[in-house]
Formats: sequence, structure tokens, C-alpha cells
Amino acid sequence: MPKESSSAVRVCNFISKYSLYSLIFLLPVFFAPATSNLLDFNKQAVLLVFVFLSLFAWMARALLERGFSLSLSRINIVIGALLVSSLFSTIFSVSRYGSFWGWPQNVSQSFITITGLCVFFFLLVNIFSKKDVIWSLILLAVSGVLALLFAVLQIFGLLPLNLLNTVGSGSSFGFFIIVLIPLMVALLARKKSLTIIVSAVLVLSLFVLIALNFPFLWWLIIIGMVLLIAFGMHKREHYDNRILTIPMFFLALAVFFIAIKPSIGFLPEPPIEINLLQKPSISMGFKALKESPVFGSGLGTFAYDFSKYKAKEFNSSSFWGMRMNTASSKVLTLIPTAGVMGILIFLSLIVWVAYSAGKYFIFSKKEDPFVWNMALAVFIGFCILSVGFFLTGSNLTIDFLFFFFAAIMVLLISPEKKSCKLEMSSLSALFTTFLFTIIFIFGLGMLILMGQKYTAEVFYASGLRQAEQGNIDQAISSIGKAVGLNPDSDLYLRQISQLYAYRSVQIANNFDISDEEKSQAVQMLIGNAINAAKMAADVNPNNVDNWSNKGDILQSLVGAVQNAAESAVSAYDQAIILDPVNPYHLAQKAAVYLANANISEEDNLSLAREELNKALELKPDYATALYQMSLVLEAEGKTDEAIKSLEDSVRAAPFDLGLTFQLGLLYYNNESYDKAQQAFERILSLNPNYSNALYYLGLTNYKQGKSENAIENITKVLELNQDNETVKKVLSNLKAGKPPLEDINSAEPVEEGK
Repeated sequence: MPKESSSAVRVCNFISKYSLYSLIFLLPVFFAPATSNLLDFNKQAVLLVFVFLSLFAWMARALLERGFSLSLSRINIVIGALLVSSLFSTIFSVSRYGSFWGWPQNVSQSFITITGLCVFFFLLVNIFSKKDVIWSLILLAVSGVLALLFAVLQIFGLLPLNLLNTVGSGSSFGFFIIVLIPLMVALLARKKSLTIIVSAVLVLSLFVLIALNFPFLWWLIIIGMVLLIAFGMHKREHYDNRILTIPMFFLALAVFFIAIKPSIGFLPEPPIEINLLQKPSISMGFKALKESPVFGSGLGTFAYDFSKYKAKEFNSSSFWGMRMNTASSKVLTLIPTAGVMGILIFLSLIVWVAYSAGKYFIFSKKEDPFVWNMALAVFIGFCILSVGFFLTGSNLTIDFLFFFFAAIMVLLISPEKKSCKLEMSSLSALFTTFLFTIIFIFGLGMLILMGQKYTAEVFYASGLRQAEQGNIDQAISSIGKAVGLNPDSDLYLRQISQLYAYRSVQIANNFDISDEEKSQAVQMLIGNAINAAKMAADVNPNNVDNWSNKGDILQSLVGAVQNAAESAVSAYDQAIILDPVNPYHLAQKAAVYLANANISEEDNLSLAREELNKALELKPDYATALYQMSLVLEAEGKTDEAIKSLEDSVRAAPFDLGLTFQLGLLYYNNESYDKAQQAFERILSLNPNYSNALYYLGLTNYKQGKSENAIENITKVLELNQDNETVKKVLSNLKAGKPPLEDINSAEPVEEGK
């Protein structure tokens, strides 16, 4: 081989191998605050960049050397089948864009992520040697230590970052730590020089696990430590008995926490995580599976299945308004989203690797002790991951470890490789070159598109921050750039439609510009809001949030925009189809009829009542529906029934001061002044500066003959609203001994926040 070619081969070999090293080290600890999704979206970008860089370098090396070697393991067939099944699941998905790219759906379950993980598996088994495996495991251990230190510092509030750890949720991080414990024990068993460092890491791991104290984590520790002790005793020549006391200690501790369930008061409170239980996960999963049995509803689309198939009983929980993105475990999430084909292939991969590796460790005779110990740690980690997938959810870091450990097992179990020579004039060389060219073009295209979407996400996150700071025009500009770079994201379209609508209200209330300028600006913003909401629903018609958002925007424009009421009702009808047991859409639909009733009653009040009855059937304590029912009853002249409905509403939402205020108004208008006084005073006990409550309490005091109290309360209102002419007039009347509303057209409430 010419010297130039030899140098190029070495460069390609370096890039392909060290790209994988870099990925193994970076992925567990990488995050970026520039995007709205700090973890998995950024980890996906890192995965794709390093995987495709390694792949391109490997292909270039194969062409330069005119040949390459391929692993002959049959597990490669399962990996290929998983990739093909994921492709078909994406093609037939209810959200193809989300299933392909992930964000804003589940990033770890997207087709592009699974492709990256499968290519990573392929490269690892075909590039790495056993020596490379050891170095990669050491890199992973170092990365795990950094992730652990970050989490411990965050637990004690020593880092000013809005991020608990670099892996994901608290349960995911505990899962990650347990997988790494056997690796730390293996390092301690063979590298005495690392005793102090590894011991410190194990102590920190123990501290974090106790602080988290999730029951399923202790069960995973039991499984992992039992395997470690069993194999350690089987190969006692590889393990010092003193080392085996470490897994024995963890085992005893796990049994203690499961049996006694102690509460350790001096440790920080564990993070609160809201997850579905096993039973509803199974119920919803199999309902969804009946509709799309082979390839499921699509990768990462569990939230769609949840909305459509959740039980009515879910509304009785405190979290009834939430949409769950995953089931109680990864396996139960895959059943409805990947279908029968996807879940069977995934389970086949687990069984095949576990069985083959277990047989290897039981019957292997001649093996370097250090390599054997490290490989055993990987095997036990793989078993912990596999069992954990039945108990809890997953994310990109956990899935990455799964594919990484599976690839290492393949390297140990099936080290045999087949060499493929590429003769210059042969058809095989031509075909391989053509295949490599296609892979290169598609891979490069995916990286370019990923870069474009990443830039869009940076603009989107910047827009969210600007909106929080009150810079709505800047937020619209930033999110508009995100929409321009990634027009297929319904999330961006939905968000910008809400900003347009909010900005239109701001301008409508701005008295510093002329009426003509105001009218033009408001009309343009309203048009943009409606168009963006429609585009979101068109881009992803199976996402209930898009229809709900469209309905909400159009509902606010009833009476101002032609056919707004009809279009809003149509949008809510579509939302109800996609989310049939959620009372929110029914109540919002009723709100449209109520708004329309102010223009032309006709049948709108009866239609509103019908929708509210449906909402209350789904959730009898739904405060919004109860409040709206009181408005219907009041409009029909049924004041006593209206008061009863609103009292039920306040009982359902005792800390909703707006509802309590409306109840006080009903009491006041019904001349139940003592009850009105109680309602307004309750509001003021929670918020002493609630101007409207003070205002009406003053009017109520006057009706009760308590003029001094009335003057005192109206004076407080004026202190909070010094430029309000109505309040000044009311106070002047009271001091003059006149009725407070004399020469005042209405007793309209004052504006809050002044």
C-alpha cells in the first residue's frame, strides 16, 4: 500500500475509533442549556454526530484498504430486524414527523435515535478489539463518576443549574447508577490502585440511592448483586472474597429498605415523579394495540394512545389534566407504540444476548481475569437493564447503555469475523462503493437536517425565555425563526399562535397609539394567530393539543371574527374525538356557546348546558364546568340554582380566588350580604391586595349598614388603584353620606394588579 494511503488509513482508523470513545464518554454527562429540552435532544445530536463521523471514517478506510471485516454474530440479524421494524412503525405512525425525529415527542424512541444506536452497535462489534472494550468501559466509568458528582452537588444545591442530573429523572439516574455498580466492583477487584477512588464512588452511589429511595431500584440492586455474588463465587480465582462483601452489603441494604421501608429524615426530600401505574398502562396499551397490532401507533406516540384510551377513572386523580408520554415501563410503552413486531424483536434481543452471554460466563475456561471481571460487570449491567425495562421507563442514556453492553457481549461471545476483499474490477467492489455512497449521502443529509432542527430549537428556547421576561415581540421573532427553519414542528406553530393572540390583547389595551393603528395591528396579529393554529393542526392532525389550542384561540374571538364560534366548536369536536374522556374540551365548547349566547341566545344556552352536563358526568368536581353551569343558570334566571352550582365549584377548587369572587358577586346581586361578606373576606385572608374583593366588600358593608367599614375598604382600594376615577367617586359618595354608586353608571370591578 502506498505511504499516502497508509497514512490515510491510520487517520480513518483513528477517527472511527476515537469518535466512539468520545461518544461513550460524553453521552451520559452531556447537556446544553441553549435548548428547551436540556438532555435527550442534545444527547441525540451528540449520538448522531459521532456515530456518523465514525461510520464515514470506517467506510473510507474500507475503500482505501479495499476490504473490511464483519462480525458473523447472528444477533446482527436481530439488530437489523429491529431497525426495519422501527422504520415501518414510523411509516405507519399517527405522527410520522415525531416518530422519525423524536422531539417534541419521546426522543429515545424515535427512528433516527434507534438508527444511531443500531449503527453504534454495528461499529462497535466491527471496529473494537477486547483491549478497546476495556478502555471504553473505563471511559464509561469515569463519565459515570462525573455524572454522580454533578448529581450530588445538585442535591445539596451547590450548582446554580435548573437540572437535577445529567441522565434524566431521579428514577432514571438511580437506574443508571445501579447499572454502573458492578463495573465499579470489577475495577476494585483488579485495580488496587483505584481503591480509594472507587470506594468513594460506591459511597456516593449509596448516598444517592438512599436519597432517591425508589422501591424498584432496590429490587434491581437485589437482582444485580445476587448475580454478581453467584458468578463471583463460581469464579473465585477472579474475585477476592473481601470484594464480594461489597455486593453482599448492597444486597442486605436493599432487602432492609424493601422490608422495613425506613424514612431517613436528615436526607433531602426525594424528587416527586408522576408515572402511570402498571394496571392502567396495560389496559391502555392493549386497547391501542387492537387498533394497530403489527407496527403499533408509531414510535414515541404513547401520549396519543394515552389521550385516546385512558379510563374515565383517571379524572378522579389529582393529575387528571396531564398527558403521560410513557407507560409505567419501557416494555409497556413499546407494546402500543412499536406493535407486536417491535416488542417481539426487542424481547428477542434481550433473550438472545442474555442466554448466550450467561452460557459464556458459566463455561468459559481460559480468559484474562481482568477482562473476565469487566465483561461480567457488563453482563450483569445488561441483565439489570433488561429487568428494569419491565419495571420503569427509559431514556436515551439508558438505551445507549443497553446497546453498548449488548455490543460488548457480542464481541466476547462471537469474536469471529469475516474478511471481505474488494477487488478493483469486481462487482462486489462496485456494489459496496455504491452502497457506501448512498449511506454517506443519506447520513450527511441527516446531519445537515439535524443541524437545522437544532438551530431551530435554539431559537425556540430563546423565544420562550424572552416571553417569560415579557418581551413578546422578540419572542415572536425568535420563534418565527424556529418555525422558518422547522415548519413541521407543531409545537413551534402552536406556541407562536399563542404569542400572536397574547400580543393582540396587549395592543388592544394600549391607549398610547391611535385607534386606526391599533385596529390594523390587532387584525394582523389575530390573523397570524389563527393561521398558525390552523397550520399546527394541519401539520399534526392527531395531536389533541393542536385542536385544543385552535379552539381556545377562536373561542377568544367569538363576536370579533366571523364564524369564529363555528370554527371553535369544530376544533373542540376534533379534540374530543382524540381525547374523549377529558372534560376540558367539553367545558371549552360550552364556553363558546356561552359567548355566543351574549350575541344571540337562541339555543346556545341549552347547547352549553348539554356540553357541561357531559363534562360533569366525566368529572363531577370539575370546577370550571360547575362555574360555567352557574353562568348558564344565572342567564336563565335561576339564581338559586346558579348559586348552588358555584358553591359546588368553590368546594371543588377552594383556592381558586376567581371562583370565590364570582360566588361573592352572586351573593351580592342576590342580596345575600352576609354570605357575600364571608366570600370576599375569605379571598382577602389569602390575598389582602385583591382589589375587586376589597371593592365589593366595601359595597357589601354599605348594604349592611356598616358605612365606616365601607369607607375603610374603599380607601384601601384607592391606595392600590390611585388613578381610578370610579373608586374616587365611590369614596367621595360614602364620605358625603350618599349611596356609593350615586351618579355612577355601573359598579364595574377595578382592574387588578395596580
